[in-house]
Amino acid sequence: MSLMRTLSLRNPMAREVATVLPDTDTETAWDLMSDRRLRQLVVEDRDGELLGVVSRRDILRHVLIERVELPSYIERARLARTAVRDVMV
Repeated sequence: MSLMRTLSLRNPMAREVATVLPDTDTETAWDLMSDRRLRQLVVEDRDGELLGVVSRRDILRHVLIERVELPSYIERARLARTAVRDVMV
């Protein structure tokens, strides 16, 4: 039996999709992406309707627009005050 026949392929699609609400703060969204090693999250309303996607890049872009060398605790506080709806494209 050839090696190709003995190898099984996993489905590259995620079985569970991580979602957030538009009013979720970006700190929580960032932590969720970090914990689950994701690059983006699906944004849904409270009825489960798709509103869009927010990515690490969206959050970073928002944070870096006004970037000045700030201590990390201040940056985290800024993330905690910013909603996903304010950074998703």
